[in-house]
Amino acid sequence: YEREHRRGNTILSFLLKIFTKIQLKTANFIISISDEMTKMLITDLNVTKERLFTIVHTIPHELLPQQHCEKTTRDNIVRMVFFGSLTMRQNLEAALFLINTLSFITRRINKPVKLLLIGAISENEIKTLTRMISLYNVEKYIEILGYVEDPSQVLCNADIFLAPMFTMSGVS
Repeated sequence: YEREHRRGNTILSFLLKIFTKIQLKTANFIISISDEMTKMLITDLNVTKERLFTIVHTIPHELLPQQHCEKTTRDNIVRMVFFGSLTMRQNLEAALFLINTLSFITRRINKPVKLLLIGAISENEIKTLTRMISLYNVEKYIEILGYVEDPSQVLCNADIFLAPMFTMSGVS
């Protein structure tokens, strides 16, 4: 809605606004990815502040698909993407946290999932991650992609973007 609204595509913007309003009424909480979007949700779509959380998105704008992209995957798998340099301690800790909680996540959503780890990674980090993946028996749910030159298609196919942080904000 926001992107089409800024582009001046009034018909698509209107349809997305109607669909969005219906979806927002049923949501227990809403996560906004920018302060601008938070303001728009409050003023244009009448979302109450009590259900709204703002987490500034952490993917550099130039890596996001700049236009509508078609998903190339049509299966029933929920694709979760973690995007960040895994050579940085805080990102590795976040990835290990996701691995640790993945079996809980799969039981909770009751659908097949795939966690894709994207970002620069060294052999030491690969060993650490694969050891934890084996320990928690989640091999079939995780794919370590490492550095991806153009992640836009992976991001386009993602259903959920994950960026858990414990010590810093943003993903490096």
